[in-house]
Amino acid sequence: MNPAEMRARLDEVEAEIASLKAFVDAVERGEHDDEDRIASAVARMPRPEAEPRPKGLFGRKQQPAPDNRAELVRSIQRSALQKKALDRINQELYPELHELRFKLGLR
Repeated sequence: MNPAEMRARLDEVEAEIASLKAFVDAVERGEHDDEDRIASAVARMPRPEAEPRPKGLFGRKQQPAPDNRAELVRSIQRSALQKKALDRINQELYPELHELRFKLGLR
């Protein structure tokens, strides 16, 4: 690969890294939430009321736990998407970026 091709590939890798970082930021803001998958996963999860709740200090029942299943699934989905994008950056693109910079004599 000649220096011009390496420089062009370096620009492509840097652009892909920038787009993946923008994707990770968008996922964190919730722009890529798949509400159908979230609703489907929530429907398969047991309700918080299904778990036995101990009585309080004076024998009174405690308040039922809030239903945060959708937020839990949404958080898991976002984490999975972010992990996939960050793994691609760290395991595939950064090594290639460093190699190209080394070969071109850049920092």
